[in-house]
Amino acid sequence: MLKQILSEMYIDPDLLAELSEEQKQILFYKMRQEQIRRWKEREAAADKVSAKKLLPKKASTKSVQWKLGADNDVWVWVMGEHPSDKSYAAICEEIQAQRAKRLANEQGKETRETDCAVTQPQPEVLGETEVKGKIKHCRGTERRGEKNTAGTIEKSQELKKVVFPFLPL
Repeated sequence: MLKQILSEMYIDPDLLAELSEEQKQILFYKMRQEQIRRWKEREAAADKVSAKKLLPKKASTKSVQWKLGADNDVWVWVMGEHPSDKSYAAICEEIQAQRAKRLANEQGKETRETDCAVTQPQPEVLGETEVKGKIKHCRGTERRGEKNTAGTIEKSQELKKVVFPFLPL
């Protein structure tokens, strides 16, 4: 009967009620021993399976080497500790200035591109010679980059008046 209880790890509640306290303690002790035995068997079997599956790993070519200081300990730099270091606020201002400059350049480039797209008249609206001159002017501004002069802006506004007289400037 004990073998059956230990193999199933179950005891009928009626049978359990008939046992004395000492017999219950012995039964629970034996059940716990059986649980531990089964667990150890499963672990051993899992170790055997994993040992078979392990393949030798290739040596990794990646590595990390820490820079060492004068005391042969890992070298550490704390921002702002040295007198020649920039303050955190100064570094943030530089980053913001760089971002603003990049944004201004991108917006300027977009503006030049839209000016060229708007200022390129259709051949049906103007004469053939005027169209060639205006397109050449627009391509020239792309090559010069940001060097738009007042004359260029005036010319583009005049062209807008001719091509799109209904749009406000």
